[in-house]
Amino acid sequence: MADREEQYILRVEDKAVAARIRKQLNSENSKAKLNVRFDALHSEGRTGQFSFGSEVLPVSLLNLPCVVESYKTYDDSHLVKMCDVGQMLHVHSEGTSHPEHFESINGITPAMRSARQRHFNNVNISFEAVTAVEDDLLQIVQGRAPQNTIIEDIEEEYKVDEHGNGSWQPVERKAAPKVLLNVKGEPGTKPKRKKAAKKAPPDMEEL
Repeated sequence: MADREEQYILRVEDKAVAARIRKQLNSENSKAKLNVRFDALHSEGRTGQFSFGSEVLPVSLLNLPCVVESYKTYDDSHLVKMCDVGQMLHVHSEGTSHPEHFESINGITPAMRSARQRHFNNVNISFEAVTAVEDDLLQIVQGRAPQNTIIEDIEEEYKVDEHGNGSWQPVERKAAPKVLLNVKGEPGTKPKRKKAAKKAPPDMEEL
């Protein structure tokens, strides 16, 4: 089994340094090496130094606003997913200090500029609302309706009016006529009840 491929995203603030790094990486006879050394005793091991040739710059390990999927292709037609990247090596300019927070505000594309501020910081959701949504999802997964939800099944049919305009309308169901059954259980009129004969009092009966 082949070794798992490891990938990382490198962002360099200094455009001149970034151009030299790109040129060396694209060169077949490049002898320059990239070296990143982190200080494990400070900032949770997220800060360190980035060296490239004679360049030594501060570097930070930042969390991206979202996970980035990495793909590889050999024919520009078929894509094969290689891995998910959730962090980025951010090389700062010379003389720049490390950030206080290790959450990258921007993504890696122009459309993701200030993504964390636009999509995450302005969301005010209470803990009770999140818990209620989780409970509803569990009810749906288990095949039950969420709490306080009424499900109404409506049968509709497509009708076209005299002008040729069609729309879905509820099916009107007429109530079935009531059928009276006689004593034998056969359809007919309502059976008549027989009146019981009244008996005379005992003192008036003939001896």
